[in-house]
Amino acid sequence: MSAQLALRYQGRRGSGRVAGIVHAASMAQARARVSSLGVSRARLRIAWGATVLAWLRPRPDPFDLETLYSFLARAFERGYARTAVLGDAAGIIHDPRLRVAVQLVAALVREGAPLARAMTCAGFPERDCRMAQAGEDAGNLVAAFEGLAREVRREAELRRSMRRLLLPPAILAASAWVLSWCAFVLLSPPLARVFADNGQVLALPGYARAYYAFVVAYNDHLAAASILHAAAGIGVLAFARSTAGRRLAAIALPPWARIQELSGMARSWGAFSAMLDGGMAPPSIARQLALLPGTAEAQGAFRRFEQHLRAGVSTERAVERAGFPRYVVSGIQAACGSGALARGAAELAERLSIQVSALTHRLQALVAALCALTGALVVLGFAAITVLPQLTALLGSF
Repeated sequence: MSAQLALRYQGRRGSGRVAGIVHAASMAQARARVSSLGVSRARLRIAWGATVLAWLRPRPDPFDLETLYSFLARAFERGYARTAVLGDAAGIIHDPRLRVAVQLVAALVREGAPLARAMTCAGFPERDCRMAQAGEDAGNLVAAFEGLAREVRREAELRRSMRRLLLPPAILAASAWVLSWCAFVLLSPPLARVFADNGQVLALPGYARAYYAFVVAYNDHLAAASILHAAAGIGVLAFARSTAGRRLAAIALPPWARIQELSGMARSWGAFSAMLDGGMAPPSIARQLALLPGTAEAQGAFRRFEQHLRAGVSTERAVERAGFPRYVVSGIQAACGSGALARGAAELAERLSIQVSALTHRLQALVAALCALTGALVVLGFAAITVLPQLTALLGSF
């Protein structure tokens, strides 16, 4: 489901014709997936609209994913057959990519493939596939899918908190990018001509003369300037999403760095709890978490945690020697002392999620104030290059 291409297929299944959309990383993978669905003589072509949507939303709908995992946990708990359960599960999913992935899993399981391998072939997240594998090996798929549903819900809540924080500045930046082009091309050129025709009456200050000279040059090379304008916006967006951009944001906004750290630890230890409930061994979990996206510090801590665990060090000592933050060390050591490591890790993740929500609400007030201040400065700047020169000339005529 992290695939980047959406391909529309048409072919035959049995004696009838079928059509649909499949997501894959390549044309060869798409053909293999369509074949696994029982479709023969398939013709494939790129569905550009669905591909763009896949790029914009690389993850499946979290509500549908949580619903799927909860449904599977309840059905397996009641002892229903896997093929029947997976066939029914596809009918309750609204996300088209996820529905096709579930149908592919059902087809592969009918052919005799293990559930975890079928999920891997269908493009489910690697963490989820590993937890399903651990659940199969331990004979405890119910706990594995219950843990997955819980973690999908927690991660969705964390993302919603981050989205609420980032949405106002993102809207402001996008509006400034579009409106600046409109000002350069549509609004300012007529004013530049008015000021040029009335230069004897309207004496522009130096900053206004420089601005309108820039506007004239911009419109004299409109095509090239517009391309550069678009490239600058895309470049700023790419930098903001890059590792360097995140580091700069962390340096400029220490509360943001704190939120990033806490949310990353909440996701990691929530996943640790779910994997442990699913039957995975702690060293294998630590290895998996070290491979997940995150900060270099967190990845290094989980690698060291794995090394100490494999060397026979107790969990209490290993988590301390790995270099985790003090609040993680205290939480995990308390969980080990109570004899309920999985539950303690889940409680730690929940506490960290609550802290992220509190910090996010606090930072939202600061971000709102900064956005309001930026908007006010934009309005004042616009007035300074349009209204102020005319008002100055009018007052000087008396």
